[in-house]
Amino acid sequence: MVKKIISIHIPRTAGGTFGRGVLSQIHFQVPGWHTELVKAKKTENELIDGKKLTADFNTNAPATHGHFPYKPEYKKHFLVTVVRDPVNRAVSRWRYHRSNTPDQCSLIDFTVKGVKNRLFTNVQTKFFNGGTVDDFNMVGITEQFDRTVDLFFKKIGLENRIDPVTYKTQSSSPGSFRNASTFIYEPTEEEIKIIKEHSKLDIDLYEKALYKFEKDCAECGV
Repeated sequence: MVKKIISIHIPRTAGGTFGRGVLSQIHFQVPGWHTELVKAKKTENELIDGKKLTADFNTNAPATHGHFPYKPEYKKHFLVTVVRDPVNRAVSRWRYHRSNTPDQCSLIDFTVKGVKNRLFTNVQTKFFNGGTVDDFNMVGITEQFDRTVDLFFKKIGLENRIDPVTYKTQSSSPGSFRNASTFIYEPTEEEIKIIKEHSKLDIDLYEKALYKFEKDCAECGV
């Protein structure tokens, strides 16, 4: 079992489910284990604005999870994050915006506005903050969350005792998470094209993460 875990939560990648539904389960197997959830509501915008962020957390906590960017010194611990297909993440971010604000803009308007204001484009790359997938002990994949959880427990040396229904229910039940989206939407080909045009860095990151993920799964028998 690793001594300390640092989990970077990139918005709209099922990071909330990973932090609350997966990391928090470790204490059932490891006495005294607890997870510190770092709250940083403005992290996304601060990263976009190019501000130098430092995660203010208790280094004595066995696990730290929250919205903060990668830093090289985190590599001395077990470093993990989850990434998502850039188109899926962009649509999810728009759905969250529509579900939690009065603004009922279209997906294209939201994307174009985001590009003009440097919002919500290549956000995953911004959270990597100069790091690469190889700087992480593990990079999970939102679209393969079941395997991500299995791989995580293999990597840290514990048995996965979590019923997948548990974290799927937690992530989808109304009111379970503050940032729940309340409607489903399938983007058009034109919308997908526009999102991809402005997500080239994240697309490259996602492809590298997929390669690492499949390699790690093969090595761990997941």
